[in-house]
Amino acid sequence: MEQEISVLKYLVSSGIGSRRVCASLIMKGEVKANGQLITSLKHLISNHDLLEVSGQQISIGQTKKVHLILNKPKGYLSSVSDDRNRPTVLDLVPEKYKVPGLVPAGRLDYLSSGLMILTNDGDLVYRITHPKFKIEKEYLVFLDKPLLESDIQKLTRGYKIESGFARVLAVKTINRSNNQYSIVLNEGKKREIRLLIKGLGIHVKDLQRVRIGQIRLGRLASMDIAPMTKLQIESLR
Repeated sequence: MEQEISVLKYLVSSGIGSRRVCASLIMKGEVKANGQLITSLKHLISNHDLLEVSGQQISIGQTKKVHLILNKPKGYLSSVSDDRNRPTVLDLVPEKYKVPGLVPAGRLDYLSSGLMILTNDGDLVYRITHPKFKIEKEYLVFLDKPLLESDIQKLTRGYKIESGFARVLAVKTINRSNNQYSIVLNEGKKREIRLLIKGLGIHVKDLQRVRIGQIRLGRLASMDIAPMTKLQIESLR
């Protein structure tokens, strides 16, 4: 690092985590430069500085980038920890893949299953989670009653839920006999599909994410993890 850069960019480049995770570490007083506490996200540092995160010295490039796909089962939180000691997706990661800054790229609620990406590549997490990049996520949902054409029109037009205005990109009937549908989003509000469907007076019986961008769940078994291929990684950039 020949020029000064912001401490936030430095942390993300080091693979500590996403921009949100790194910003949180700074604001919580977990980051020091040359023994002095850093309190500003815009604080500038250079390669002459000694940076510590949670008491451990770090440097750009010291941690290899890890990119994983996971078939998340129900009953696991999409977070790195939980104050109620519930299991998280990081509990499913084999030791050989555990590196500093490994985080889930986006959320998938506790009662849902399916495709997730885990990585310490902060730039990739940002691209997957920020709505401006419009990366599609596809879900297979089972409902307690069928969707009418008017329901589908409401979903694609959108309406307000707890977290604000929401809409789906597409709805496709997979199996009318058991009320199975494919629903595509390009954003990730909390429990978005469940709340949108609830607004129609319908209940989601089961929800599984089957695609992120061009990456599909395929035959990856529940709880299994696999390294992403270069083509999969590049497809998200």
